Amino acid sequence: MSIKTRVLAACAAAAIAPLAGADVTFSDGTFTPSNWGFETLVLGTGGTSSHSQVATGNPGLARELTNSVNAGGTVWGVSRFGTTNGTRYEPGTMGAILGVDFAIDFRFAGGVGGDGHALMVAAKQGTVVYGAAYTVTGSSGAWNSYGVTGLTAADFAPIVGSGPALNFSATGAPIRFGFAVGNSGPGSGYSNTVTYDNFEVIVRTVPGPGAAGLAGVLGLAALRRRRA
Repeated sequence: MSIKTRVLAACAAAAIAPLAGADVTFSDGTFTPSNWGFETLVLGTGGTSSHSQVATGNPGLARELTNSVNAGGTVWGVSRFGTTNGTRYEPGTMGAILGVDFAIDFRFAGGVGGDGHALMVAAKQGTVVYGAAYTVTGSSGAWNSYGVTGLTAADFAPIVGSGPALNFSATGAPIRFGFAVGNSGPGSGYSNTVTYDNFEVIVRTVPGPGAAGLAGVLGLAALRRRRA
């Protein structure tokens, strides 16, 4: 699966589009490095996070992330989807967000094991990186799939530090989605590597005013044509 941003619309969307937002999907199954932004967030003594494109995906190419955490530290590696304005979500022009769905595949690739990586869907707005839907990958070498639906702005919180609440309204700043993987080393340092594939975020938008009425008019007109 190649990188893509696609707009999913219902029947008669071409006519309704000016009045209603359409769901937007950000997805990638090849993870070309130039198509992804990356940053590291740390707490305490911190650590490092690195990424690479590998050919051991589910199937084909994938993204491999290695976290090396220091004793007493926490490190998060944040992978941001896309590097252009066209690969971010802009509430002001694309509509307020009703909710977010997230899905990704993963498998443990090496390290000390244990919980593998902590994993969250990530959203960057302004200079703050937010996370939601926390889980752990575990240390199984088999592919696993993880997905959540209906995440609202209230489900997200800054991954490190503090910041304003994530704003999903039409007045909110542009948002770049992705995923974050983390590790903590309370007693000693260690490294874990996990491979990720088939990333997908679906942004469910709030219907614009008048969309339902227009849809009804279109449906009635179609019914009349069938009866004529």
